[in-house]
Amino acid sequence: VQSNHVRQTAAAACKLGMKCEVLLEHRVADPTELYRNSGNVLLDRIFGANLREYAKGTDFDAAMDEIADQVRAEGGTPYFVPGGASNSVGALGYVGCGEELLQQCREQDVEFDHIVTATGSAGTHAGLIVGLRGSGSDLPLLGIGVNVPRAEQEEKVFELACDTAEFVGKRGCVSREDIVADCDYIGGGYGEPTESMNE
Repeated sequence: VQSNHVRQTAAAACKLGMKCEVLLEHRVADPTELYRNSGNVLLDRIFGANLREYAKGTDFDAAMDEIADQVRAEGGTPYFVPGGASNSVGALGYVGCGEELLQQCREQDVEFDHIVTATGSAGTHAGLIVGLRGSGSDLPLLGIGVNVPRAEQEEKVFELACDTAEFVGKRGCVSREDIVADCDYIGGGYGEPTESMNE
């Protein structure tokens, strides 16, 4: 509901005069009225996005297909933006980020031996690894998982990294072993604090 990505997408659509259909998943248990109606979701409404709310665990691919059919029936042309913009186009920003990071390190004579990032919808993680490996760097990248078990997360990142690498003309630059996620910090649910976090 408080997605930064949705807010940015709604703002861009507003600026360009495009209609924006937003699918919001209720992941937070027992949200307050303030959570449901302030911050990013308030901005989504101000930007004119049509907000559709769904229960946790909804099949969003099916829901997006259904909305796309409605848009087509009304004479529109839908453009799909997946959660977190995590497709090969959406990952391009982090391909560039990885390349720029390496360039700045060379220019400023900075060295480090590991990069750590959050990994959820997979776009950041996949884009970074393509940017690094596509530039010939073997710098390790660790994703800290936010929502699913390790095997599932690593496979999702690997698939997107392969699609992204092909999209930028660097097919095969990423191996399965390059994708590492630590999903040991996932708590009871989205936005639910853990005891170790409170400590």
